Amino acid sequence: GAVSFSDGDQGVNNPHLLQLALEYSDDLDTVIQSHALDLDMCPAGSVHEGVAAVQSGLSPIPVVAETLRIQRDLIIHAHAGGKLHIAGVSSAEGVQLIREAKARGQKVTADVAIANLVGNEEDITSFNTAYKVLPPLRTVEDQNLLWEGLMDGTIDMIAMNHQPMDVENSDCEWGLAEFGAATLDHAFGWYREHNDSADALARWIEAVCHAPRALYGIGQCSIGVGAPADLTVFALDGSNTTWETLGVNRPNWPQNGRAIATMLGTQLSA
Repeated sequence: GAVSFSDGDQGVNNPHLLQLALEYSDDLDTVIQSHALDLDMCPAGSVHEGVAAVQSGLSPIPVVAETLRIQRDLIIHAHAGGKLHIAGVSSAEGVQLIREAKARGQKVTADVAIANLVGNEEDITSFNTAYKVLPPLRTVEDQNLLWEGLMDGTIDMIAMNHQPMDVENSDCEWGLAEFGAATLDHAFGWYREHNDSADALARWIEAVCHAPRALYGIGQCSIGVGAPADLTVFALDGSNTTWETLGVNRPNWPQNGRAIATMLGTQLSA
C-alpha cells in the first residue's frame, strides 16, 4: 500500500539501491523520491556558497552539491526506468537539468520548497536561524528561475518543508542550530506577496493540491454538492500575525494572503 519510498532529506546515497528501487517501482506502481543534495560535497555546510557566505564566514553548500546528485539520479533513471521524484530543487542549474530530462521524455517530477521561492541568501545576513534551511536559500537569480520553472511546469510541486524547532535547536548560534523553518502557517501569504497573478494562484492550487495527489495516486479532490468536504479557505489579501505552530523558527517574510479556515467533513475550524 505504500505510494512512495525515500530516504527523506538524506537522499539515496547508494546508486545501485536507487537503480533497483526504480526498476521495482514500475511493477509496484509507486514513486521513488530522491533528495537533490549530495551532503558528501559539503559535510559542514550551512549556507549557499555565494556572497553572503563569504561576508558571514559561514561554511558553504555549493550548487554543484545539488547538480551532481540530480545528474546522477537522472542518468540512473534513464537506465532503470520507473518513476523518479526529485525533491528540494533550489538552483537555476537544477531547474534546467530537470527541464532537459522532461524534454527527453523521462518520467520525472520535482518539487521546490516554499522557502526557496520566497527567500534568498540575503536573508541570512541577520544570522536569524529561522532562515537556516536545507536546501539553503540561494541567490536572487536562482529564486527567479525557480519561479520560472514553477510557472512553466518544469517544477511540479511546492513542498512546505515545515520543520518547527524548539528553543534549544533554533535560538542559538547559527552553527549549532538545526536546519529547518516553520513554514506551514504563512506559506500562502508569502507566495502571494511574490506573485499575486491569476496564473500564480492557479499554479499554487495545482502544485500544492492536485499534482501531489496525482503523483502518489491518492485520488483527486473536488468541491461539489454531496462531495466530502476536505478543503482550506483562503483570503487573497491581508496578512496573518498569529501562528498555530509551537516552533520558534518562524521566518518573517511579508505576506499578501492568508488561510482563514479549514473544513473536514462537517467540522469547520477558523
